[in-house]
Amino acid sequence: TKDVEVPELALKSAAAVVNYDVEVTDDPLVSRAKLCTVKAETDIFYLGSLNDEWAYVMVETADGRWMCGFMPHEDISNG
Repeated sequence: TKDVEVPELALKSAAAVVNYDVEVTDDPLVSRAKLCTVKAETDIFYLGSLNDEWAYVMVETADGRWMCGFMPHEDISNG
């Protein structure tokens, strides 16, 4: 068992754009395993933040599925 302190997830909803090709993960605090890669200039939904480093987002994958996960705040901007 890993001893991890999980900060509060502050939820909201806003349109955003990915600035760079970026990987989405479902575990930003421990494994950081890649769920998918989102290409630069892709429109996404910003759903909230986990501390000042991670944005909680909803993205459309290359095969048309929608998924939620985390990416670094520095890789997105408001649309």
